[in-house]
Amino acid sequence: MKSENHLTYDYTAIEVISNDVMILGNGISRQEYNDVIRNWKKELWVCNGAYVESVQNKYGITRVSSVHPHMVCEAYDFKVKHKLNYALFCTIPVEGLSGKHYIFLEKRGWCSGALSVCQAILEDFDRIYLLGFDFGGADIYQDHKVTGDNFKKQFMEMKRLYPSFKKKIIFMGGNSDFLGLKKI
Repeated sequence: MKSENHLTYDYTAIEVISNDVMILGNGISRQEYNDVIRNWKKELWVCNGAYVESVQNKYGITRVSSVHPHMVCEAYDFKVKHKLNYALFCTIPVEGLSGKHYIFLEKRGWCSGALSVCQAILEDFDRIYLLGFDFGGADIYQDHKVTGDNFKKQFMEMKRLYPSFKKKIIFMGGNSDFLGLKKI
């Protein structure tokens, strides 16, 4: 230590690098977090038709995921039209988009939101912030309520399959009490 006191080193000068992602579900609870989403500077993933919010709400979306091939095609066309730069994920190869999208690592027949969360776990993100994962209730993009029963089962299965699930997942808003996880 060249005669310097190693016990009084200034650790505030060390930059902490984190590997965080925020994933937006379609639950209406996330509407109260628009400023948080707009100011998010790390990975921001959305499911299905939420890609339009990259323009409407000026969200810095980095990934769009969907189990619906037609939705991936629409997101690709929107990306090109508005000169956006986000990755596309789907469950299967989409005709006409060869080399322009990725396939989820998890191969189960789950919904877009659950597969996105699973993808973040498998990509080993440190923290996975979830907004709009209401597990039933009003949907932002549709005029009806969603029961959320299958969605709950998929999350319970993820919690069982992946030991890191409990320490990585952080819910912001929504109804996630059934999982017994951290919520802010």
